[in-house]
Amino acid sequence: MEGEALDSTQAEEVFDKMLREHAGSVDAPDPKLAWEAWLNFVRLPMECKNQGLLFEWGPENSRSFFFHFDRYCYVEDGCHLTEGTFNFPMRPELAQFEGTVQRETNYVETGVSLGDVVRPEETSIYDSWKLLDPTWDVENRSWLKFVDMFIDDVGDLSGMWELLSGSTPTNVNVYVGLQ
Repeated sequence: MEGEALDSTQAEEVFDKMLREHAGSVDAPDPKLAWEAWLNFVRLPMECKNQGLLFEWGPENSRSFFFHFDRYCYVEDGCHLTEGTFNFPMRPELAQFEGTVQRETNYVETGVSLGDVVRPEETSIYDSWKLLDPTWDVENRSWLKFVDMFIDDVGDLSGMWELLSGSTPTNVNVYVGLQ
């Protein structure tokens, strides 16, 4: 495994610290810097039964543009979320930016970690590592590779960040916790 994995109960403290250090605030962070802090956070391995990453961006309606990032980690007690949503006044030049990227690793046996290799023929589908993403390399899987594939899928959004720089969000919601 790649370093010591975070327990989901540590996520809030770790992400809050990263937001303060990188984006200046937990309550009203700079949007691009919050995204970068979140990317740094998702590079940290976390103990989960199943986890995934989600990034959505685009016009919410004719008056609002948004982006939303989410790391979800299923644990015994539920789903631990580390997410942020930012809304901005819509401008015509932002309409070209729209998309959703989601990647999920789904292994259902509690004893399986990212460092283990479990082949489907060795155990039943109900207690083995179950692959949802066909591009996920079972032989060489690592959390950092998974995150890099996610970032590649998101692509270059420098034009969006340029347009949003200096804009004041109309709404910011950052949440870390168990649901």
